Amino acid sequence: MSSKVIALVAISCIVRSTAVAQVASYRVEFLGSGTTASALNELGVAVGSMKLAGDVTSAAIAYPDQPFVPLPLPAGYLSSTAYDINDSGLIVGVVSTSTVPNMSAHAAAWRPTQSSYVVDVLGEPVGDLHSYATGVNNLGDIVGSSGIVPWAYVVHAVHFASNGPVILPGLSSEVADVNDNRKVLARNELFDLTTGQMQIIGLPPGNWQGFGGAALNELDGFCGYIQGYSSTCPSFPMRYLPSSGWLTVGGCAQTTSATAINDFGDVLTYVYFSAARVRLEGIGDFPIGQLIDPAQGNWLVQWYGASDINNARQILCSVQDPTSTEIGAARLTSESAVTGFCFGDGSLVACPCGNNGAAGNGCANSFFPGGGRLRGLGVPSVGADSMVLEAQDLSGNVCVFFQGDGQSAPSVIDDGLGCVAGALIRLGTKSVGGATAVYPGLGDLSVSVKGAIGPLGGTRYYQAYYRNAAPAFCPPATTNRTNGLIVVWSP
Repeated sequence: MSSKVIALVAISCIVRSTAVAQVASYRVEFLGSGTTASALNELGVAVGSMKLAGDVTSAAIAYPDQPFVPLPLPAGYLSSTAYDINDSGLIVGVVSTSTVPNMSAHAAAWRPTQSSYVVDVLGEPVGDLHSYATGVNNLGDIVGSSGIVPWAYVVHAVHFASNGPVILPGLSSEVADVNDNRKVLARNELFDLTTGQMQIIGLPPGNWQGFGGAALNELDGFCGYIQGYSSTCPSFPMRYLPSSGWLTVGGCAQTTSATAINDFGDVLTYVYFSAARVRLEGIGDFPIGQLIDPAQGNWLVQWYGASDINNARQILCSVQDPTSTEIGAARLTSESAVTGFCFGDGSLVACPCGNNGAAGNGCANSFFPGGGRLRGLGVPSVGADSMVLEAQDLSGNVCVFFQGDGQSAPSVIDDGLGCVAGALIRLGTKSVGGATAVYPGLGDLSVSVKGAIGPLGGTRYYQAYYRNAAPAFCPPATTNRTNGLIVVWSP
């Protein structure tokens, strides 16, 4: 790697002081009566479905602080629904020639344009009649299932590649998700799209019928439910992390599951006709409704529809409006805030924008009192060596790197400040070793920072966030942010 330095400038930002609650409270964005939500990306954009005139179901998208709006249908199709969205806005789901999306369904992808979306029907492997696109990663890989009769009888796991649908050999047909490591989750199986290798995660000790996978994070952790043989209480919500193994994340029930997982190991769970809950790693397990700020009104969270949680701990769920009594999807966003201050001195290693243990926020972390530091190594040229982002002085075990094309006024998230805005791209999630994380890491031969730039170069803004060592050092704020960096890329 070249020893040349990078043109870097620290991002400056200041934020006011506010009190820290023991558990963050949430505000509610109601996304529309009769809507359902499926997935939420790291930028807070939600997808799902909504009802149009004539009781037609349409795939829908909800941008931050906006309700659901319909996505386009291809000619000849009557209904649709969306199941997943990546951080670049690529959406996947199904379109149908029936008024019920999952009947006569065909996998579809909605691709963003400058002003709207265009929809492509992805097709089926030879011999199959129906298909479902259920997951998409930030590399553009789309996965799902296919079969000859609708939904419950899918028989093939499918990668919807650029040259057409490809059956994934040996993988169970119940495909749930795909991550940026190109791992595909089906049941307790992980299929590597790059190597074609299968990894079967052995179930925990016990007498089990099997495991149903629901969601996969960027560190190959996943969640779902494990099924036993009891006639009264056979099902347990479960989480698996490569670093710690299996964990039961709720009590048994006739029907229950963990439905979503983020990179910090937080999970959503539900119990049939009972409750929707969130387990916040390092904090506790709560009914989702308990986290809503009472000043927002008496929103009733429905037991079903606990759909997704992102790394900013935004939550998608189903609620009943306390005023209109209408039921629909909601995006819940944390209102937590702490004392924070970030500044720059023009050095290559910018001054901290984080607040891990800084005076005034009630923390006692003496290890890294200024928070994590982000710096760049290498040459910021799209035609030469690709640079590396290095985050130092990190606590916790996970770090997520972001790129934006703009600089924002500071926004407070848990114990840190967000300073990057514009067209945001999540570059990757990395494990922290020795208080340091690097993007790209060793062995990441197929990725680079310059891969998100384009041939003409230009100015980009970078930041990373990571887990605090909470609650031991800094309760209850369990995530923090590094300083921001400005990088001027030459063509």
